[in-house]
Amino acid sequence: MAGPDWEGVNPVQGDALDPEVLERALEGAEAVVVALGTRKNTEKTTLFSDFARVLLNMKRDCDARVPVLLITGFGAGESAQAAPFIVRLLLRFLLKDVYADKTRMEELVADSDLAWTLVRPGQLLDTPASGQYRVETEFHRGMPTRAISRADVAEYCVAQCESQKHLRTRVGLFGS
Repeated sequence: MAGPDWEGVNPVQGDALDPEVLERALEGAEAVVVALGTRKNTEKTTLFSDFARVLLNMKRDCDARVPVLLITGFGAGESAQAAPFIVRLLLRFLLKDVYADKTRMEELVADSDLAWTLVRPGQLLDTPASGQYRVETEFHRGMPTRAISRADVAEYCVAQCESQKHLRTRVGLFGS
């Protein structure tokens, strides 16, 4: 898998539900960033909640202080109510099953003793990092939810792993 060439970053590709793959990813990790996805698939899935269960089953074998960032999406959990009208329609009719499972994953992780941060980016763009993005921890209707570069999301995740400023927080990320 091609990806960023950051010193100290060890991308692990494999079946997210395979405990051996997850064990490899967690071994010696100082932080873990989880970026699961279903591509453009809108079919019913349990990928996200199943992954959370595998992770939580393994937590006894890993240091609970290691920060775990899970990238979900703006529209998971209570953030759905803050989404613009057209996004709420997409979430309700087209992406409802995927986002229901992302919400289940968030709930499972939030109820655990892991050092978690739930990262909910707005619409993702394949553009270079701008370094200009907003971090929101409170969600309300009418809030601006501009699209954000995947590179800016990655930059936030690295910074959060180092600072742990938003530990045990649900964070929205948006372009400025």
